[in-house]
Amino acid sequence: FVGAEKDRMPNEYGNVERFTRHLLKNEVLLQMIALLDGDDGKMVDFWSLDWKNSILPKWNEYMQSLQTQCRSEAPIAGFKAEFCNPSQLLRRAVGLSCYVVPIMQWIVELGIEVALDSFRVIQSELYFQDGKDVMDRLLCWSKNGSIDLSHRCDADKFYKKGNVKIKKLQGTYQSQTSEFSDELLHMLRETFRPCHDRLFELLQLHPQLALKEFEWSVWNYRAAEWNYME
Repeated sequence: FVGAEKDRMPNEYGNVERFTRHLLKNEVLLQMIALLDGDDGKMVDFWSLDWKNSILPKWNEYMQSLQTQCRSEAPIAGFKAEFCNPSQLLRRAVGLSCYVVPIMQWIVELGIEVALDSFRVIQSELYFQDGKDVMDRLLCWSKNGSIDLSHRCDADKFYKKGNVKIKKLQGTYQSQTSEFSDELLHMLRETFRPCHDRLFELLQLHPQLALKEFEWSVWNYRAAEWNYME
């Protein structure tokens, strides 16, 4: 937090939990997530969703709304509007937890076949658990086009050249959620469930997108029966 916002807007900025609840009220975010959900309880096929003309434009509108919100609250909260820069806006972007949408920005732009040859998705929790394993897979995929560490790729040879270094990242999951009530954690899970549903479905349709199989239980997520549609 910056300036006097904690004192001037205590309901919105009083602590991390209140700030998160404040951000979850963003109407554009909720509208975007609703576009991912089923119509009247009926699940729409993943590729039948209007990603290009509906969901992605709404995502861009959401990102712009963060700037608008920041600038409108600045004079009330007691910080300068200049602080509404990209680095400061990141703290407002709780919607970035809707991972499937920015991933689909690349897929829609490149086309699925080119996208499959261009990038892989990594679950950050897996990197925190074993960064070496994730880096081995990333190197083998980028150099050999394979993540088969047992036979087709000797990852160690890339490290021997001395041009690959692994930086130990600090996990943030425990430190952030320790300040959240059980009620807020439940709210977060339910708010972003349609996002996780669609990400799960995407990785069922194209499992090679994931550098390593996701551990969905880390997110307390359990896929519904209708997620994957053949």
